[in-house]
Amino acid sequence: MSRLIFFTLLSVYLLLIGVTGTYAAFMAIGANAPSPDVLVQIANLDEATQSNLWASLKSAEEKTKKLSEIATNGFQVTLGALIGFLSAIGATMTSQRQKAGGKTTQKPEERSGDGSTKAETVA
Repeated sequence: MSRLIFFTLLSVYLLLIGVTGTYAAFMAIGANAPSPDVLVQIANLDEATQSNLWASLKSAEEKTKKLSEIATNGFQVTLGALIGFLSAIGATMTSQRQKAGGKTTQKPEERSGDGSTKAETVA
């Protein structure tokens, strides 16, 4: 795999993790919490308007929670894809090294007296 493709894919994964992680962590927290001034104005409204307004605020809060859950799930999926991508690259690189340089094996009878082992390369 060429370095350009590798770094392009890695950059895309990191960008997706950054965007979904930032949204999940910072953007959705307290987005619909009314300020104290708004609460005073709501208290001055009639009963029917207050109930409609509170229902709207509750609906908006539920939607925000759902969006936060979707962003969290998106972050987890993207992170899993990145880990899978990197592990596949690692496995491919290890496989290519073994094909190019041969396999390294150690025979029990080649152990030295000090506990170290001698490696033999098999072509």
